Amino acid sequence: MKRFKLLYRAAGLLLSAVMIAGGFAGCSTTPSEEGTLTPPPSSAVVTGGKNEGINTLGPLDKPEILFKDDEKYGAMTDIELSRYVGAEGMVLLENSKQTLPLSKDDTVALFGSAQIDFVKGGTGCGDVNALYIVNALEGIRQKVKDGKVKLYEALSKKYESDINYRPSKDDIAAAAKSANKAIVFISRNSGENVDVAPAKYYLTATEKALLENVCNGGFKGVTVILNIGTVMDTSFVKDYPEIDSVLVSWQAGMEGGNALADVLVGDVNPSGKLAETYPLSENDVP
Repeated sequence: MKRFKLLYRAAGLLLSAVMIAGGFAGCSTTPSEEGTLTPPPSSAVVTGGKNEGINTLGPLDKPEILFKDDEKYGAMTDIELSRYVGAEGMVLLENSKQTLPLSKDDTVALFGSAQIDFVKGGTGCGDVNALYIVNALEGIRQKVKDGKVKLYEALSKKYESDINYRPSKDDIAAAAKSANKAIVFISRNSGENVDVAPAKYYLTATEKALLENVCNGGFKGVTVILNIGTVMDTSFVKDYPEIDSVLVSWQAGMEGGNALADVLVGDVNPSGKLAETYPLSENDVP
């Protein structure tokens, strides 16, 4: 039974890892070479007993240790692997002006409720009962504590007070005076046996207005995070030339916020590749 469970778990992890390949092209601040696997630092692993009683698994390049003594081989915990695979599977669609990775000299303003209401997984069999969930804001705040980036807190606190908060042009202008870079979160949930409705496939009017205002807000760099589990329309990118970077974070699990933060500051290469085709138009879909 133990052997079966380990094989089942390994299969899931390997399926998540099949997209590993690329990375931040030309970014000298990224510590790992393009195409290599760089686990997050062990100091970032959740402590306080949450790992206790959880089975461990060895590095993905040594599958033979699945059936060895975990403690002897110093294997990763499930939590470490969740964060590791989540970050490695993210896809950097665009980085035209090398806006990513963020540096310690950058101050970033976060826009969109998904920085807090971060989707960890889909519906139905795409969902799991997690011990906890690290959202994007929490992950980035940890990087602030680590001295790797700065955050315009006034804006994020407004989202914490009201998840439906919609920043005005004045709010955005105020953010641009303190932050040199902006991140806009676009989030979608999805599940099996349900077609993607046009309302989810395309940006909403509210999302379009937010993007337009942020892109015209005076930031030196604008990044869009797609917290999605399925294909959506991405043709909007060409409509906003101020968008420098587009990162698909997928639905990266309970450690998703930490995994995303690892990628944003360059601790881990976003090595994923798309596993499906994103049509230029809905009319291109049979």
